[in-house]
Amino acid sequence: MHVLISKFFHRSSRFARLQSIQCAVAGKNLYIRFSCSTGDAMGMNMVSKGVQNVLDFLQSDFPDMDVIGISGNFCSDKKPAAVNWIEGRGKSVVCEATITGDVVTKVLKTTVYALVELNMLKNLTGSAIAGALGGFNAHAANIVSAIFIATGQDPAQNIESSHCITMMEAVNDGKDLHVSVTMPSIEVFKTLHSIMSLIIQIIEYGPKVCACYKKTL
Repeated sequence: MHVLISKFFHRSSRFARLQSIQCAVAGKNLYIRFSCSTGDAMGMNMVSKGVQNVLDFLQSDFPDMDVIGISGNFCSDKKPAAVNWIEGRGKSVVCEATITGDVVTKVLKTTVYALVELNMLKNLTGSAIAGALGGFNAHAANIVSAIFIATGQDPAQNIESSHCITMMEAVNDGKDLHVSVTMPSIEVFKTLHSIMSLIIQIIEYGPKVCACYKKTL
């Protein structure tokens, strides 16, 4: 059945490729979540066309089926949702770095263990007390928004793209600090590598390059 549905999904695009389908039932209503690869594009338009092809095919087999909308918010686009925090959407990324104790002391003016404790009590425990959904961080949304605007992404998708859990751990016998961020649903067009290259260019060359890219994207 998946092969047959994929055949109809692929009709409207050379790049969109159906990977999996997830269904959820609420009473008489069926919600379908399509997982696809879309090349370097964000792919919302090509996915919508592919989904419409599938719905037309299903409706030909089930004429009594009412299609209420091409999106049922099971995506879930531009809204905080547990499904994206758990399953991921767009790009799923883990970044990590080890900061030496000297840098922590001289630059950050604190200690490794103080940062580890702060991260646990604020970003993890504090966010849990608040009932946070994907908000186990200090202010990932600020950084994601700035990068999205600078690189021509959709700023509204900051909502789920800034889902992030920050982890800190003392390593090397407690001398250094290991920091990681896990972000399961970064929604971008182009590859992350090309976006990072653009960010580096903006940082290195300043406003002139930024203005140039703003004009051409």
